[in-house]
Amino acid sequence: MRPLPRHFELHIPTKTILKVLAWLVLVMVVVKLWPELVYLSLSLLLAIALAPLVNRMGRAGLSRSLSVSLIALTLLLACGLLIAFVLPPLFQQGGEVAANFPAFRERAQQHLPQNLVVKHLVTQLLLLPTKPEVAHQLNKPLVWGQMALSGVSTTCVVLIIALYFVLDGRRLYAWLLAYVPRRHRDKMAQTVPEVSEVVFGYVRGQIITSLLFAVFTAVVLSLLKVPAAMPLALLAAICDIIPVVGIVVATAPAILLALTVSPAAAASVACLYVGYHLLEAYVMVPRIYGKSMRISTLG
Repeated sequence: MRPLPRHFELHIPTKTILKVLAWLVLVMVVVKLWPELVYLSLSLLLAIALAPLVNRMGRAGLSRSLSVSLIALTLLLACGLLIAFVLPPLFQQGGEVAANFPAFRERAQQHLPQNLVVKHLVTQLLLLPTKPEVAHQLNKPLVWGQMALSGVSTTCVVLIIALYFVLDGRRLYAWLLAYVPRRHRDKMAQTVPEVSEVVFGYVRGQIITSLLFAVFTAVVLSLLKVPAAMPLALLAAICDIIPVVGIVVATAPAILLALTVSPAAAASVACLYVGYHLLEAYVMVPRIYGKSMRISTLG
């Protein structure tokens, strides 16, 4: 005679169910508000980076509102200089590359080495913009205009929120500190200024290294008469922020466009990019970040 099957009952406490539901709601909120949370995080990071500068200006006798106003004017001036002197050649050179890309591709293919693997790989990269799905996206000026407008408006919003955080940061900091348990408040009060100094040092160092890499790239590519020197310099400045992969992303298009000049120009670009990256990693970065990030210098 077969034994009767046993019945198992699973009892889940109501408290556990409520916790799971609360976490699900929180995850849904984070997913829905993810872009806004990213913008808010960037504003907060920028405000933390600017706070030591405002404090130093305050110790020099300037009021907090005047300090924030001067920083805002400096940022506006920097944006104006960027628009006046960088964007025109950037769009001009980018347009020339786009208009003359078939001719650039033919010249680059003529200078390719006889190695079949390298030649096939570079040819596929050069043919990438002509593929239907890529060409379809590139031939949407309205979409690119919307993306540019969205990027500018997002940058403005992030800067405005960051400046507000800096201006009203003390009250916001006191309000957040009130939610920290009493036994941890003293430690938190000591940690936050130190973290702010570290973030300020990192942001300052990253701006310096990105600008130096952009200037180096613009000078090298201009001397070698490589097309689109300004767009490639901007790409180098952006990629300098990205560890490891950034140098690859910045170097590959520069080498491809240098091939339109000559194989010697392409080899020079490759060697100079790699040499500068090693110089930056082992000499410049320890000296620029060393004091604030506690990075030891080499040599």
